[in-house]
Amino acid sequence: MSKTRKYSGLEILESEYKALKELEKEVGEVPGFTAKNNSIIELELGQKELSDLSPLRHLENLEDLNFDFSKVKDLSPLRDLRHLKKLSLRNAKVSDISPLQDLHNLERLILEKTDISDITPLKGLKNLQHLDIEGTEVSDLTPLKDLSKLQELDLEATPIVDISPLHDLEHLESVNLKNTKVSQDDKTVGVLKERGVKVRL
Repeated sequence: MSKTRKYSGLEILESEYKALKELEKEVGEVPGFTAKNNSIIELELGQKELSDLSPLRHLENLEDLNFDFSKVKDLSPLRDLRHLKKLSLRNAKVSDISPLQDLHNLERLILEKTDISDITPLKGLKNLQHLDIEGTEVSDLTPLKDLSKLQELDLEATPIVDISPLHDLEHLESVNLKNTKVSQDDKTVGVLKERGVKVRL
């Protein structure tokens, strides 16, 4: 049986304890996490002076990770976190999301106001239900056309012009198109509204 250690009063796996101790060197005491069966499943690192995610490689059971407003640029330490369901990178310094391409359990992804311009790595994330790319430079939605479980999409303040890739997303419930060049007269807007999708312009 794997050894456990106590951190902030919770029993966690030895490997995960070491990961948190590594994180401490950069951010101080890790402020918020949830453990289940001695494994960390939720980690809150938002608004911390964090730039290196390397210690997270050892948190293989993570399901929910938040590092909003951080200095993180390199997401490669996340590539093997296959249990991840929720990931929030709001206002992080990220420009390359290719390390996320095999995280097939992702359901909720927040990339608002990051430095991304290409969402091609998301095309295989078939379980994605909520995607926020507000305030990014993303202009091509083609990678989303087969994400059939997508329900909520935030495209506010992006250079999006063509939303036709959303045409066949049957489970789509809401799309935010505020501050884009997409107008009320757009053909796909009409199709989505006819289906009962809430379209904000």
